[in-house]
Amino acid sequence: MAISLTERDLNLLKTLHAARYLTTEQIQQLFYPGQGGIYGPRKICQRRLKQLYAAKLVRRIDPWVRRSQSSPSYIYALAKGGAHTLQSEFELTIPEADWKPKSNEDNLSFMKHTLATNEIRIAVLRACPAAGVELTTWLDEREIRGEQPDQVTISDPKTRKANKTAVIPDSAFLLAKDDKKSLYWLETDMGTVTVEARNWENKSWVKKILAYLTYQKTEAATQRYGHQGIARILTITTSEQRLQTLKQATERAGGGNTFWFTTFHAVATPGSSLLSSPIWHVAGREELETLV
Repeated sequence: MAISLTERDLNLLKTLHAARYLTTEQIQQLFYPGQGGIYGPRKICQRRLKQLYAAKLVRRIDPWVRRSQSSPSYIYALAKGGAHTLQSEFELTIPEADWKPKSNEDNLSFMKHTLATNEIRIAVLRACPAAGVELTTWLDEREIRGEQPDQVTISDPKTRKANKTAVIPDSAFLLAKDDKKSLYWLETDMGTVTVEARNWENKSWVKKILAYLTYQKTEAATQRYGHQGIARILTITTSEQRLQTLKQATERAGGGNTFWFTTFHAVATPGSSLLSSPIWHVAGREELETLV
């Protein structure tokens, strides 16, 4: 099917490549906000996605449906035709791995985590104008990992046994205001990470905190993110109870006021801004804070 692409279509394809997966609702929020009344934006967005799918520019993944649920919207990803379009229009190099279907796409935990991270990205974008800041850079886990992720050496607090571990945030982003830039590392916590593992070799929240504390001070972090200064580590999690558990474990591990916590519910509450509403709990503090 032949299709004439608009600037919005091209930007949609670029964003889909960067995000990897987006739901219909997420695409609508980014590219079809407020057109044609209450139901107009959704219908317009669905119709255009159907055309892009028919033209083999995007592919769609059937969502998982529980018996008690109505059928949710599709999840979209870049297709081969979309990758070739981006390569010709923007001279991007897009490897085959970036558009081919992947085995973990039927992994519910993986997809929920990825879509939740993308929801946070949308919340940041939408909050920027009112907060008077600009989102200048957003890096997802794939870009951060690169060919060789940065590693640090940390020690078991009990045995002092040294262990190397990679430092790979779920995302990283830079916000700019006037001549100043701030760096943030994002952890999308779905409540599945063990807080304190019995075996030091295993992954845990405490191990992650110790790795961040070491990594913040390295030249490798400065070079990878192009930013002088300490990053804030933002954790968005599933409940207030889980938040307090992570915050307290962070404080016990020596994490201070560069570790910030909030919940998905707080971010999604109508009228709330991820950047300028006081929804953040900070390690070592009691009062709620705004991010910018």
